[in-house]
Amino acid sequence: MKIKTFELDCECFEDLAIKQNIKILETIEIDNNTNNYKFVRQDGSIGWANETSSIYATDGYVSKIIIYDAPDYCTQNNGDCFTCSLVNYKRDCQNNLVEG
Repeated sequence: MKIKTFELDCECFEDLAIKQNIKILETIEIDNNTNNYKFVRQDGSIGWANETSSIYATDGYVSKIIIYDAPDYCTQNNGDCFTCSLVNYKRDCQNNLVEG
């Protein structure tokens, strides 16, 4: 379930995680500009982030970050829809759109 989308100028999800005291558990590199992250918050809840970066100058870039929580109905793959085998055509096991 998507909970937040935002853009950061010259910062990445790792920078945000440090500032928010979020522990990154896993990083999956999709390509040179896209990463998925599995993380745990201070309250113990698990979330996922999809980050896409774009360079706009020799010393500047922007990161678009989408934060997800595991769906309440999930019983597979620890709620990680990005890598779940039940996801097909960008739809999860309940036919909801999975972005990322």
